[in-house]
Amino acid sequence: MEYIKKIKILLVLLLIGVIIYAAPLSVETLAPARPLMPWQQFFLACAARLGQRDSKKAEGVEKVEAAVAELPAVGTDGGADDTVMPRSIRVVLSHNQDGNCMFGQMRISCNKSWQAGDHKYGSDDTLVMETELITEDYFQVSSDEEDAEFFLDYDGLQRQSTRYRGSLFFYPAADGFYVVNELPLETYVAYTVPGEMPASYPPEALKAQAVCSRTYAVKNMGGMEDYHADVDDSVSWQVYNGQDTDKRATDAVKATADEILLWKGKPADIYFFSTSCGLTSRKDIWNPRDEDNCLKAAYVGIGGEMPESEDAFAAYIQTDDENAWEHDMPWFRWRVTMPLSRIQELSEQKKCDLGPVLSLAVTSRSTGWAATELTVTCEKGSYTVDSEYAIRSFLSPEGCKTKNQEGKVSSPKILPSGYFVLKPYYDDGKELAGYRIRGGGLGHGAGLSQNGAKAMAEQGMGYRQILELFYQDVVLTNGEG
Repeated sequence: MEYIKKIKILLVLLLIGVIIYAAPLSVETLAPARPLMPWQQFFLACAARLGQRDSKKAEGVEKVEAAVAELPAVGTDGGADDTVMPRSIRVVLSHNQDGNCMFGQMRISCNKSWQAGDHKYGSDDTLVMETELITEDYFQVSSDEEDAEFFLDYDGLQRQSTRYRGSLFFYPAADGFYVVNELPLETYVAYTVPGEMPASYPPEALKAQAVCSRTYAVKNMGGMEDYHADVDDSVSWQVYNGQDTDKRATDAVKATADEILLWKGKPADIYFFSTSCGLTSRKDIWNPRDEDNCLKAAYVGIGGEMPESEDAFAAYIQTDDENAWEHDMPWFRWRVTMPLSRIQELSEQKKCDLGPVLSLAVTSRSTGWAATELTVTCEKGSYTVDSEYAIRSFLSPEGCKTKNQEGKVSSPKILPSGYFVLKPYYDDGKELAGYRIRGGGLGHGAGLSQNGAKAMAEQGMGYRQILELFYQDVVLTNGEG
């Protein structure tokens, strides 16, 4: 019996110890006013250690969370998290900003001391880069020197005027290797702004472009994951040509540092283009079902309004509009005459079995009146060409004279824009001979018009006012949420 009593006492003491040990209390909380017994001191020591452990655990969690907050985050929808600004960007380099990113050999030099793999080089040294040098997953070239710039010479093309900041990563590929340039985001934007807009444009227009370029970059983080990169250097993303920066553009980037446009709490899906016809469209210019976006169908001027019918648009696009901000820009209005033989050639390239073309008709337009559906009627049937870019490509005026309002003649591969009307003309026998196309604007016509921004800035408007004209329901933020 005595033995059982001792076991019970030990169990009670053990239970008390467990309870005390499990409670995250401090020594000061548990300490009574009178002196402590040895067993009490033992339990208090356990509690104190527990409190210290929890404190360190919480401190560790805070440090981890803080560290994560410093990392550039990429959202599941292809955009960055709305509370975190990435600090760097990775760009796939191509031969001549043409999208061809495969290289067989490349000569690399730098204006400062640098390192490639495990070897160090000076400013007078040159490395001939070949696939054989890539013995690991990638081969890195970098410099610890301030203002270091790398110069590339490849495939017989002298690229000494092309310079790259940051680091270069060379990855092996079946046809040679490709190169990824990693650099600070703000440095990248400073290079892309003068690549997309002339640096001679007014400061407020350059600021608007800087916000758009930065937003576009952040939105598309991770866009080329298969290449260990975010974007490439071609017009498919943004023009990043490695040419020297311009102080005027760099000042605009600094003045808007970290600023991006948010739409519904995420980096906005923004677009920009060269010249408007006085009107812009929403994203239905490419997909009629994609109506929920930040792009605005806007009148780009003062004292005017959007056309309300097909006839009103036809009248508008064939006349000047002195109220439009860009009415004196070369490509505000343009025209091209396309003979039936050229149209027949284009039709046969797309649908070779429907016979002679009988007529063309724009059968659908965007919210801003760009052509989004073209119906081609042939002797044996008809078909449609859908979306603004597809229509511009189909009606390729290559070989025909396209004339802008300054009288300059060119022969582009695609129509200058999708804002146009078709007017048939006939031969002496009253047979269809072709179409005269009357249009306006240069580029896709959705989002920021760069020449519109120029004109607005020249009238004293700030970059915030410029952005408000072209985008709706957006918030200008410094990227911290």
